[in-house]
This record gives sequence, structure tokens and C-alpha cells, in this order.
Amino acid sequence: MRKMRIRELQDWPPGPGGPHRHYKEPTSEQARLTRVDPKRRDAQVGFVCEFEGHEHRYGIKVRSETIAERIREVMRQNIGSTLYSLGDLQFECEASNEPAA
Repeated sequence: MRKMRIRELQDWPPGPGGPHRHYKEPTSEQARLTRVDPKRRDAQVGFVCEFEGHEHRYGIKVRSETIAERIREVMRQNIGSTLYSLGDLQFECEASNEPAA
């Protein structure tokens, strides 16, 4: 196993999505994590951040469900952090030359 930072994921940071795209889009320094979704699909992590009183949905795909669960756990322990600071969090991943996503 090796440690990897979330910001090393291929599509980090993700952009917000969902039906409320008419609200001002937050930067990664403005969006604060409020909730991590339970597993809905293998190898995907869904979560919600808040900015100016509005929720914004985010999602990332990773290489395996094992990595997704490790990321969910690390994120759950950091509710209230900005999307930017979440990028500095570390998780364990399989030793490999491939990126986690």
C-alpha cells in the first residue's frame, strides 16, 4: 500500500453538477463539504458542498470500489472542509504505477 493525496486523482477537483446550475458556481476554496453520499455505484464517490446557502453536487470516479470507500471515509471525517483542502487529504491505495482514477 502507498499513500496518495485526493488531489492526485485524475479529475480532481470536480466541478459542481445537478439541477441548480443557475446559482453562482463556487470555487474550490469557497465550496464546503456538508455530506458524503453512501455508495450508490461501484468506484464512484458522490458528495455535496454548500456555498452561499445553496447545495452543489459533486462526483468523482476512481479505479476501484476499495479506493472509493477509502476516499468516502476520509471525506466523512472532514465535513466542513473546503473542496480545496480536501485535495490535501491522504488515503491508502494499492501500490501501482497507475493513478487511482
